[in-house]
Amino acid sequence: MRATFQYTCDHRAATVRIAGDLDLESGDELEDLLASLRSIGCTHLELDLSAITFIDYAVLELLRRQQRRLRMSGGDLRVVAASRWFAQACEYAEVDMLLSESERPWR
Repeated sequence: MRATFQYTCDHRAATVRIAGDLDLESGDELEDLLASLRSIGCTHLELDLSAITFIDYAVLELLRRQQRRLRMSGGDLRVVAASRWFAQACEYAEVDMLLSESERPWR
């Protein structure tokens, strides 16, 4: 299923809801969206990934890079809701820092 993106931005904070498959193609779209949000001053990004059905490892790495970049400049990227599939993918790829403690089912 093709990924869909919805977002709201209020001053420096944005919430992005993503549904469907995050593969390489939609990963490029996500990267463009996050760059656009940063360019208008949104430096605190919350991701709702509760409707993710697939995520490519390259997209997990993209999220890690974006999180690191934002944190280095005083912002943040946090996953505030995650599908069970997304949480398991994070565990297997050892990128659980994307998830809050409450979103880590294996802890």
